[in-house]
Amino acid sequence: MASGIGAPSRPFRFFLSYSWDNRGRPLERFFNDLAQAVRKLVGESLEKTAFRDRVTMEAGTEWTAELLDALTTSQVLVYLISEDYLRSDYCGKELRVFLERVEQFRRGHPGIAPRFIQPVIWLPTPIRTSLPAQLGIIQTDDDGYPKQYAARGLESLAKRSDKKAYNSFVDTLAMRIVDAGKGPPLPPLTRYASLDEIPNAFLAEEPVGRRPDPAPVTPVTESEMGVRCVYIAPKQSEVQELLVRMAKGKERPLRTSTEFFSPSGGWHWQPFNPPVPVKIGSLVQQLVTDLPYNEIFLEDEEQPEGAFELAVQRLRAAAKRDQIILLIVDAWAAYVSRYQQLLKQLDEVAPTGRTAILVPWNDADADTAELGDELQMQLRVLFRTKYLGGQPSPFFKPRVPTIDDFRQMVPAVLKGIREDIETLRAAEKIVESTRSTPQVRSSRGLEE
Repeated sequence: MASGIGAPSRPFRFFLSYSWDNRGRPLERFFNDLAQAVRKLVGESLEKTAFRDRVTMEAGTEWTAELLDALTTSQVLVYLISEDYLRSDYCGKELRVFLERVEQFRRGHPGIAPRFIQPVIWLPTPIRTSLPAQLGIIQTDDDGYPKQYAARGLESLAKRSDKKAYNSFVDTLAMRIVDAGKGPPLPPLTRYASLDEIPNAFLAEEPVGRRPDPAPVTPVTESEMGVRCVYIAPKQSEVQELLVRMAKGKERPLRTSTEFFSPSGGWHWQPFNPPVPVKIGSLVQQLVTDLPYNEIFLEDEEQPEGAFELAVQRLRAAAKRDQIILLIVDAWAAYVSRYQQLLKQLDEVAPTGRTAILVPWNDADADTAELGDELQMQLRVLFRTKYLGGQPSPFFKPRVPTIDDFRQMVPAVLKGIREDIETLRAAEKIVESTRSTPQVRSSRGLEE
């Protein structure tokens, strides 16, 4: 909160950030419905539940002062994603304030996953990569919201005569806003005296998936242990080569269909479809965001040329910084020529004791079910050091059969690696302490 600006008696439960170009009846309805839903859950007055610029401010107040006050003290940001939102300078400023406040919260509470930023897909947009890199770890759609929401956007649901999906979304989001306030509060921000001083979060940021490595490299502490994720799954166009390659000992091609693969590959791959059409990147975001780690993505959404080389370089940097490495691998990538060398490199670069390799496995895919044994062998050959080494990695999981197994496996392997790292650090401290302790010799020349 800027100096000279009075704070409300209690911070607003949530601050609605949206593009002025998206205003209209659906937006009015959503703001009012969400505010009422939150108010009913917490039992507070509606006036102190939610803030929306140009609506909740009283006539005659200084617009920028009251907006800044609410922005720097409200506990949750609800922002409505659309192309207009991503082009708005003011929306970028509002987002920047909350990103800084969340980072401040992380430093003060390293063991708690902050949930103070709640995105809403208002209008589906093709320019998702314009979001700042920090939003790569923030879930925009998940299984908790209605299926129609991610594809249509909330504005479409608000316009429909059947309000079942819309009401379900509002109720779920209201509960998440209330849950975010049950732990330590989001701290206020005092560094800005006016909106003009706040940078636009959409500028001078690399897109999601292209986060630069810190320079200089900083050591990892016990309270800060990043998770560097790589998604290795070919695009539909790359799987085409498997449609003409024959399987060993069988009169059939390796693949008979590409329908379970994404045109973009990597982050967008849906390994458990059927029966569950969830993108693997979205699923991992949801799981890792709930843990006390910082997830960093390597792959771009479109996997441009040179992305593999960049991934290996960043993986080397992650290994030097003692980060946990999480490789999510499609078994069929082991048969695509341009991925085979990448998998070998990742096996060599990623430290065995700090790397988890998870292979989602879907027997609902007829090709996978029929050639499963051959797929497993191919993977184990490529991940030679993790599987055939003197001490095979306990974190190499070559067959994760269901989405529920995957949801349990991710936190389990990360916890196991973290515990091993902390055990090793404790042992190193004991050894270092022993080395620094002066030795005392008796008159007989023996160490005591």
